[in-house]
Amino acid sequence: MHTAYPPPEALLPFVSFFYEIKWERKDYGEKIEEFILPSGMGFMVFQYSGSIYGRSIGGKKPFVPKCYTTGQQINAYTLTSDDEIVALIGVAFKPAGLRKLFGFDMHTLVDTPLSTESLLNVNLTKFSHQLERTTDPQERISMVEQLLLDRVDRANKTSPMVDLGLEMMYESYGCIQVREVSDKLNVSMRYFQKKFKEVVGIPPSTFNRIVRFNNLFSEIDMNAQNDYASLGTLYNYYDFSHFYKDFKKYCGHTPREFHIERFKFIQEVFVKDSLFIKNVQTL
Repeated sequence: MHTAYPPPEALLPFVSFFYEIKWERKDYGEKIEEFILPSGMGFMVFQYSGSIYGRSIGGKKPFVPKCYTTGQQINAYTLTSDDEIVALIGVAFKPAGLRKLFGFDMHTLVDTPLSTESLLNVNLTKFSHQLERTTDPQERISMVEQLLLDRVDRANKTSPMVDLGLEMMYESYGCIQVREVSDKLNVSMRYFQKKFKEVVGIPPSTFNRIVRFNNLFSEIDMNAQNDYASLGTLYNYYDFSHFYKDFKKYCGHTPREFHIERFKFIQEVFVKDSLFIKNVQTL
């Protein structure tokens, strides 16, 4: 189960939405397991019941702190827990949001969950205990909101060029060429790539590819046979092998082998509600 909450006006330049998730082991098999696609966003997560660990496709199982922050995900991953209940509050940041609000070195956060306490140099023990004791979901969201609001006055300025580039990528559903973006911004492609990676953490071509795949994935019909060749053409894949390669990269399986019905979260968030393409205004 997930619930999304809009951010207050003061956080709109940084945050796409807040969310609360509760997963119960009785709804799964031997353990809680959910598959997550790269979303184009960064996250700050506060676990207040149970604990999760993550593993990217073909990767190792990293330690996930109770309160963690992660930047861009360029590989799909699974979240797993052996606990009876996992509950958490999360913040989905706009692509440049973490850099703007906190000034993080975004390269270090790519595919890496790091301790929020260490990143912010604060002790969150008392905060975590308060989250655990609070029974009202809106109160938990308000607590996390306040943690971020306290940082707004110290927010960092980033290049508006990157925001404009991000807007073009989202408006084109990830189908625009990066060369076209830099040309429209009247800057060299190398300069745009450098500034984009500094603010977002990954190259613009990689980010654009994620945006395109998220838009394509949102078109999947969970109750019918999908015409992947037509979907690939719709989103400017040159040929089916090109689409096939992206699908396997992000889903870990070929379109024929991938069983979306196994994963409730990805059905709800990436297809039914399409949260990561409906809440992406960057300007």
